[in-house]
Amino acid sequence: MTTPGGDHRMNLDIQENRINRIARFLMEYSDENGNKIYRDNLIEAVTTSKKTSIEINWAHLSAFDPKLATELMDYPEELILATEDAILIILQKYFFMKNPPRIHARFYGLPETHSIREVEVEHKNKFIQVEGIIAKVREPGVFSPRTIFVCKDCGHEMIRLQKPYHRMIKPEKCECCGNRNLELDTDKSQFSEFQEIWIQDLSDKRRKIKAILLDDLVDTVSTKDHITATGILRLVPKEKRSTPVFEKLLEVNHIERQTQPEGQK
Repeated sequence: MTTPGGDHRMNLDIQENRINRIARFLMEYSDENGNKIYRDNLIEAVTTSKKTSIEINWAHLSAFDPKLATELMDYPEELILATEDAILIILQKYFFMKNPPRIHARFYGLPETHSIREVEVEHKNKFIQVEGIIAKVREPGVFSPRTIFVCKDCGHEMIRLQKPYHRMIKPEKCECCGNRNLELDTDKSQFSEFQEIWIQDLSDKRRKIKAILLDDLVDTVSTKDHITATGILRLVPKEKRSTPVFEKLLEVNHIERQTQPEGQK
């Protein structure tokens, strides 16, 4: 029987192992011409293009490390985080960057693509790929993934990590002095671009799923676009409902237009 502390240590060891294996994949994977494409893409991202993400073909990961590819499907949040941590380590260790930028890992090319009507509860918290039509796009907003609250009485700072599909998590009182006079510090909190879209089934206009785009994915699609997207399926409580009714939401990791918008070439 393991203790809670032992479980935490084991989880850290598992995640560290994933980071090391992903780093090896990014540095060593070669295409049919012998090009180390992900190493080269990282170099391009931080030098000439200044991109904030790199695209990773799931088939490449599966060929190099099948177990990692399977874990991405089952534990996507952990694997995406491990990949982005591996990128930071590579930039520090091999490219000698003291304060490297955070580069998003965007996975595509999963072996199975679902229609919107095929997305089921069993896919909860799994990494899936869907195909559909963009039915609605909202104006971009701002999301804070890491908020910092400050006690106005003693100055103690409290960090809360946020999710784009949940209400903001706020401390009820100061962890240091117990007072409730708290204020959100917008200067120290982190912010990113945020956008909500709705993806419609190709054959059934009644079937739609809400999706969230973050950072460099914002404003990359328009209504009527035919798209393929990967992401993590979340089940979130419906707004203004007292009963335990949930809706499906796709936290998008990668999105690609299959056809150009009407009227464009």
